[in-house]
Amino acid sequence: MRRLVTGALITLLALPSLAFAGRYSSSTKIYVQQNNWEKALQSIEKWKEEDPKSAEPYLWEGYVYTRKEEYVKAADAFYKAYQKDPKLFEDPKKLEKKLSITGQVLMNLQNMSIAILNGAIESYNQGNIDRAINYLEFLIKINPEYAQAYQILTSLYQMKAQQAPSDSAALEYLKKAREALEAYHRLNPDDPRANYFLGKFYYDEAVFLASKGDTAAYKEKMDKAIEYLKRALERGYEEANYDYGMALSDLGKNEEAVKYIEKAAEKNPDKFEVWFNLAIVAIKAGDKDTALKALKKAVELKPDDYTSNYLLSVLLTEKKQFEDALRYVDKALSVKETYEAYEQKAIILRELGKNSEALKAIEKAEALKKGKK
Repeated sequence: MRRLVTGALITLLALPSLAFAGRYSSSTKIYVQQNNWEKALQSIEKWKEEDPKSAEPYLWEGYVYTRKEEYVKAADAFYKAYQKDPKLFEDPKKLEKKLSITGQVLMNLQNMSIAILNGAIESYNQGNIDRAINYLEFLIKINPEYAQAYQILTSLYQMKAQQAPSDSAALEYLKKAREALEAYHRLNPDDPRANYFLGKFYYDEAVFLASKGDTAAYKEKMDKAIEYLKRALERGYEEANYDYGMALSDLGKNEEAVKYIEKAAEKNPDKFEVWFNLAIVAIKAGDKDTALKALKKAVELKPDDYTSNYLLSVLLTEKKQFEDALRYVDKALSVKETYEAYEQKAIILRELGKNSEALKAIEKAEALKKGKK
């Protein structure tokens, strides 16, 4: 008899507790059905107090904030739900069941992913890159096939790399950026932009490794850069012409490189860097006519660039256009006095029969070599 009474008492004590635990869950859902978001949020706060270990009130909070289009708060609520119960997010069907009323699903994993993504974008727009990254990293944990999250993460990691206090920190962020882009590329292998930016990543990494003298790693990264940039071009992404050409040039394939950089220059008539590098690669390839054309455009775009004016003077001298060559070397010297430019000027003046002026130019060059003014 005592055992029966004890058992009955335990059962009776448990029932009021169960009823109490569900009170704010029920009221939240009623307010949600009425689209009464403020009351729903008030009820959710009570629900959190009532059941502090549960992930569910945070799920519903995220849903309500999504309906209110307050995406940072929505993303934050979903993230807190995940922290409470990570396993809940492993089964999309189980997750949907938690966010349903009388069997009607209000939010699935895809809708939740969109809300979290919007929270990340909103965080970035507010200047909070770290929070944006946190939400996106959370998003790919619960939905690893959500391609756009990787795409945006790539850009944010790059920004963090630019802000990094050291080379090692910058490299770590660049590594993360590349890994995110590789994940995006896995999901979208035919996206020409993904191939292009992945190619650029490997190219930039190769250049960095070359500066550190790591030739083996440089070759490996450069081969990958060539592979992805070529794929981008094959898929019609013409912006890849410049980087592909520069990568070819770095491998010593300058004649082939000129063709691609020239296409890039024609598409970007106002970009000094493209025209200048076209000239440099063309000189390496022995294509003086293309180099001359590119340098004329470069000095048109950036009249005070020393190197462009100096090189243009050298090429014009070879063409025996001495008056023009003199004009450009004088322009170079007005920007920066160097012994090379004075020696170039002396050559031109001799060709023009101005030997006394040529001698002065040589004297100036020698003085600069000796560190004199």
